Amino acid sequence: MGKFVDVDSILAKLSAEFIDDCLDNLDEADKALVSMRANPDDLQSHYDNLHRLVHSIKGTAGTFGFPAVGAIAHRLEDFMEALDGVYSHLDDIQQFLVKMREIAESGINPEGDEYIDLLRRLPRAHNRLAPVRPTRGVNILLVMPRDVQRKIIGHELSSCGFEMSFVANGVQAISSVLTMKPDVVISNDILEDMTGADLAGALSAIKETRGTHFVIMSNTEDELETLPGFPESVAIIKKEVDYTEALSKRLIDWGLFGGYVQSLK
Repeated sequence: MGKFVDVDSILAKLSAEFIDDCLDNLDEADKALVSMRANPDDLQSHYDNLHRLVHSIKGTAGTFGFPAVGAIAHRLEDFMEALDGVYSHLDDIQQFLVKMREIAESGINPEGDEYIDLLRRLPRAHNRLAPVRPTRGVNILLVMPRDVQRKIIGHELSSCGFEMSFVANGVQAISSVLTMKPDVVISNDILEDMTGADLAGALSAIKETRGTHFVIMSNTEDELETLPGFPESVAIIKKEVDYTEALSKRLIDWGLFGGYVQSLK
């Protein structure tokens, strides 16, 4: 007879090892913040180190029983990407690190309403480039490769007060929508693993994500709406010079902007 394997004991050991590694990474992240505060003219190397540490935490947290830590790390990456400048937001970044540390030290992953409330209370990136705000707290998931276009659109939306999340492909988007429940998904028409139409169809087919507002940013003149099974609720916006006006109008129609807002510009 084979030897009995105590799976619970193994998982508990792996979880404890993750906590130790997570706390070590958070210690290093705190040191990076201290260095950034002390050397505002030499932020980049410390910023890169901070980003590496956060990315490491994000990549392992869910695997070892702490998906909330992974979600906070993901939100921190999104927060940092949506900013025009980092130095004036170091206190906000510290809040993310504090929340991850609290969970790791407690050894308990928050769930249910506690988990949702925790994510909602995290800082949001307001670049304050425009005197407009959403009518309520609104999260937008941007599904685009990490490039200049994603950065520009992310800055425009965050400047209007939206909380931004970023992923690069469709599989990551489905996982993020299931866990973070964004109010709006904005996707490229062509992704590395599927089309924007495929992603919209997948989300509309899943009970938990059905009804999520969805925008496809299209580079082509193809009439995507005529594709078999294309969800009627999906908005198509062409990537033209005035795309921000079309996007603003759509967000207003969905009740996510105040009626006085005319453009994201």
